[in-house]
Amino acid sequence: RLEHDGAVHCLALSAEGRNEFLYTGSRDRTLRKWNVADGSCVHVYRGHTSMVRCVAVNASRVVSGGDDRTARLWRTGEPTA
Repeated sequence: RLEHDGAVHCLALSAEGRNEFLYTGSRDRTLRKWNVADGSCVHVYRGHTSMVRCVAVNASRVVSGGDDRTARLWRTGEPTA
């Protein structure tokens, strides 16, 4: 079960090596990375001060946009900007 503490507003699927991941952005101000195979939460990306509205991903970077009027660039393997 994939859960946030608020509504999910956006998502993106990503193939990284042999694994598939789902990135979700939420009203709870976090971006989360989920392992599609087992449903586990791999990373929680924190930094937005308002809800996350959009997300885009490639093999090495994730970008998220929020109601805090910021776009944040993250590394796919690390939960820090």
